[in-house]
Amino acid sequence: MEGFSFIPISLYLRGIINHKSIKMKKILLITLIFSATSIYAQKSIATVKDSDELSLNVKKLNQAYVQDDFTLWNQLFADDAEVTVNNSIMDKQ
Repeated sequence: MEGFSFIPISLYLRGIINHKSIKMKKILLITLIFSATSIYAQKSIATVKDSDELSLNVKKLNQAYVQDDFTLWNQLFADDAEVTVNNSIMDKQ
């Protein structure tokens, strides 16, 4: 027996292996597409409001910070509050 008798068997096995890898690639591609579309299909359930008292105070504080006016800061924050702005600790002094 020579090595030529095993060629049809090896071709048959190569066909099975290629078929499995192609099938696996298709399954992975379909899974990837499905997971990517399911991520963006989620509905948002949160409601963001910016007209309440705390949100308006934050807007006023930001405007006052830009204008270097810290009177509102002194009114709203306690004496022992630690406020960090731009990696700088702000205190009442």
